[in-house]
Amino acid sequence: MAAIYGWASLILREVVRYRPLTAVELLQADPATKHYVALALRGWEVHQHRSRPALRRLSVDLFERPRRDVLSASWGLPFGRLSVLKRLSGRVLTRAQYDHLVRILRDPQLRGLLNACPKIRSRDLAVLSAFDAPLIASASLRAVADIGGSTLSYVLAAIRRHRPDVNDAGLIALCQGLRNGKRLALAPWLHSILQHSPLPQPPWDGTGAIAPLRTVSEI
Repeated sequence: MAAIYGWASLILREVVRYRPLTAVELLQADPATKHYVALALRGWEVHQHRSRPALRRLSVDLFERPRRDVLSASWGLPFGRLSVLKRLSGRVLTRAQYDHLVRILRDPQLRGLLNACPKIRSRDLAVLSAFDAPLIASASLRAVADIGGSTLSYVLAAIRRHRPDVNDAGLIALCQGLRNGKRLALAPWLHSILQHSPLPQPPWDGTGAIAPLRTVSEI
């Protein structure tokens, strides 16, 4: 059980103790069912504060009630279609990733971006939680995820610092240049944006042999 469900396996020991037949269903579960089980258990931790009576009820409901109803009761939130669980990777996610997933599903724009992915990777969930939907939509979720959240944050901070003329709407428009999602395209894209940005004024004018550099393109 631990090899299949990771962090959730300790809680599932109690679930099986309350309802032994659940062990067979857990071991035979397909990937979407594993995510459903883990998501329900995470909701029990977050919303039900690890209540033992609530876990006992969840043990019975897990495979006897409709999944949307179980998740809604576990999280205290309405859940829509659960087809997203079929497009997650086979491995059970971390607690934080399930928290990200729930926040994404509650936002119509972010959920729409997620629904456009035939396969959902953990890095996709991370960037959907870190960036605004319009920015991700302009660049494409796959492009932003492949670049990486921390790298893109650094790049956007550099653009904001060196291009004060670019507002939020302008930044979103610039991000359309990242649609191909190729990591190697990041450098020429950034150069095209910053090449005419002025550098700080040099402290002296230089000499005939040493010329001060005043723009990124000169560098």
